[in-house]
Amino acid sequence: MIPRIGKRADNILLLGDQVLVLEFKVGADVYDSAAERQVTGYALDLKNFHLGSQGLDVTPILVATRAHPIAAEPSGPYEGVYPVVLANTESLTSL
Repeated sequence: MIPRIGKRADNILLLGDQVLVLEFKVGADVYDSAAERQVTGYALDLKNFHLGSQGLDVTPILVATRAHPIAAEPSGPYEGVYPVVLANTESLTSL
């Protein structure tokens, strides 16, 4: 449960000093801007309101299972939160 908003991200992975927040849109063939805002909101809430995440970098990942792959553009985090990474079923494993 993410504090403050009372909603749940689909998956949260803890990898070293990284927190990955995954939001799955099963069957989606586009990367919807509302879904991007949703996963960004989860990442920001974790970073700002969850004590265990405050010292870690947080990466929101939107997985639209049937969308076309989009190459990730490397960029750094802003105040500990990375821009949304877009993935599909195939690109998620290499991500």
